[in-house]
Amino acid sequence: MFALLHALILWHKEWANSLFDVACDNTAAAGGINKHSILDPAIRPLDPILLISAVFDIEIKAQWAPIEENVIAVLHPSMISKSWTIWGSRTKSSPFGTDRRYI
Repeated sequence: MFALLHALILWHKEWANSLFDVACDNTAAAGGINKHSILDPAIRPLDPILLISAVFDIEIKAQWAPIEENVIAVLHPSMISKSWTIWGSRTKSSPFGTDRRYI
């Protein structure tokens, strides 16, 4: 969750009015993002994530991905947290989600 928070802090202006698909190998964290709540110490980074995403109209969808399928996290062990991989974003203006920006 801290990797997602760090990414939002760095690029929230560029990601304004976007939809993001996030893959996570932690089912509790993925559920917390989707439900906007978690009963865990992970609530600490989740609160600012939700605040930043609300202010800048960034919609985040999380899905669980086993670590074996999370290729980017496996290839980059020096990431802040291997649990989160941001796959890309879709601008909300695109009706079919075809206007995709990869990061």
